[in-house]
Amino acid sequence: MKKLLSLAFLFVFAIGAASAQDITKQIKGAKKLVNAYKLNNDISKITEAKSIIETIFKNDAAKSNFDALIAKGDVYAALSSHDSAEKLKAEALGQTYEAQYVGMAVKALEAYKMALPLAEKGSQKKAVVSGYDNVDNALASEADAAFTSQDWDLGMKACEGILESSVFLEENGKTGIIADEETRDLWEYYAGLAASNTEQYDVARKHLSKLVKKGSTNGDVYKEMFNVAVAEGKEDEALGYLAKGREVDPENATLLFAEINYLIKKEEYGKLETLLKVAIEREPDNPSVYSTLGTVYNQLFKKSNDEGDKAKAKEYFDKALDYYNQALGVDSEFFNAIYSIGELYYNSAAAVITDLQALESDYSKEGLKKYEAKKEEMMTFFDSALPYFKRAEKLDPNDRNTMIAMKEIFARKGDIETSNQIKERIDKLTAGEKFEKPFFN
Repeated sequence: MKKLLSLAFLFVFAIGAASAQDITKQIKGAKKLVNAYKLNNDISKITEAKSIIETIFKNDAAKSNFDALIAKGDVYAALSSHDSAEKLKAEALGQTYEAQYVGMAVKALEAYKMALPLAEKGSQKKAVVSGYDNVDNALASEADAAFTSQDWDLGMKACEGILESSVFLEENGKTGIIADEETRDLWEYYAGLAASNTEQYDVARKHLSKLVKKGSTNGDVYKEMFNVAVAEGKEDEALGYLAKGREVDPENATLLFAEINYLIKKEEYGKLETLLKVAIEREPDNPSVYSTLGTVYNQLFKKSNDEGDKAKAKEYFDKALDYYNQALGVDSEFFNAIYSIGELYYNSAAAVITDLQALESDYSKEGLKKYEAKKEEMMTFFDSALPYFKRAEKLDPNDRNTMIAMKEIFARKGDIETSNQIKERIDKLTAGEKFEKPFFN
């Protein structure tokens, strides 16, 4: 029995030894390929090394193998650097380059971090420091690419990696891309911004609150803290950040637009009117500001109509139309303004429908006369709306609201065939189909 146990132990030991030997051999092969890549920039070498690394890490033992982790970091860092180099080449030629190895810098740093507690010798600690130093610039490139593609989760991880890497490098006598407090604050802000955009508000607070405590004079920091506090339902705190931001950075436009967006959601149109006029003064070439103010007056027009204040409704209608046209004066193809003018006329027609319904039971001569006059008024508004909806549909053939409005207008005009054809397109849109060409040419 003892002999059998001994044989079993030896068998298991032999398998373990063979496995360790295989990993060691594979690591050496991966390292040679990395070195070969550095000599001639042959991407096939590094992709082969990547395949070896992926094979190695199918074995759980590799996760606690110092050399395997360093090799993994080196391979992934090289892949990330290759992407950065190719992007620079493409930009120099006026071309674009689509990253092939997204997230490799972050994965490289993770490998070096896992290797650090396993470093027992001075040479091993030196290898980790070299790895951090090697991946620092790659993380910055990865963060830049992630922000451009709005991959906020990767952007957050890359920014946090840079912040962490800089501390480690400084502790070990090296200087990374963060060489001063100003640069550190910038990356702290980027990390908070990315975290906020992934709705990881606790992470965003961790980074941004450091800058607030330091008395940052960057209004964007307070704007982002405002967004975080609003998302967390802490509106009083949020408004405090806006006030502080305006105090330290009074010319910052992002604070103004953050408050405008907030007030739009709150439907506080009185305050919006004032702020949007300030925004127009600051950005006179921005069509969206004019269009947004037009929409404020559009909402006030609808509110006045609902309350039966026809004189006030007419005043707001005229102001809405004026600001939508001012938006088109800046950009004649600005979809929001074109659609909104159509909507303004459409809503005016809808208001007349209410008056028509009140007259439906009055069959007197005077009642019928009023009914016909109101019906004509309604159709005039629909006729005014239609050209704008057609223009909007040319710009975006897949906008459902435009199609729904036109379907209703053609039905009201008695053109049931066209109304039904538009309905078919709406049904196809609902089913997920997309149109390349508009219904109206």
